Amino acid sequence: MARPALRTDIASAVRRSGGATRGCGRELRALEARLEPDEKVQIVAGVRYGKKLGLVALTGRRLMFLMEGWFTKAFVEFPIARISQVGWYTGYGVGELILNVDGLREEIASVSTGVGGRMAAELRDRVARIDSQRLADLERSAALFAMVEQLHSLHFAPGSPEEEVIPDAPFYNLRDEVLTGP
Repeated sequence: MARPALRTDIASAVRRSGGATRGCGRELRALEARLEPDEKVQIVAGVRYGKKLGLVALTGRRLMFLMEGWFTKAFVEFPIARISQVGWYTGYGVGELILNVDGLREEIASVSTGVGGRMAAELRDRVARIDSQRLADLERSAALFAMVEQLHSLHFAPGSPEEEVIPDAPFYNLRDEVLTGP
């Protein structure tokens, strides 16, 4: 009986990985069931995670470890938004991907050097983009807080003459305008 063909994005990732997925046939066939309908696999490799041998797959949203044994199965996902640091260490032909996920150190070992290097570079790029977006959001929040604080001091200026204080209705309209943005 012929095995069903792999989804096109999975087959493409397997071709790009060279021989890095040898021995991961069951995991590759089970990978499609773990994916969201619009999620695409970009990089795959056979790895060791903890004491388990399996497959690691990088998609647009997450990094996944999948093991499909006869008696045991394992699935671990690392959302890219929760990864704060990516390390890549190489040895002779294989390397180790070290991730800091929510403050915990995760080690993915026995990764083929070519595939692992690409995966580490891609993860670093995505983590850097997420970090820059978070920084921009924090700066915007700080600026909004400063504006609201200034409005508050104008509305409730202790010891000021009554005519210098902004009345309630215009104050709340101005505050809402500042909070909603342009």
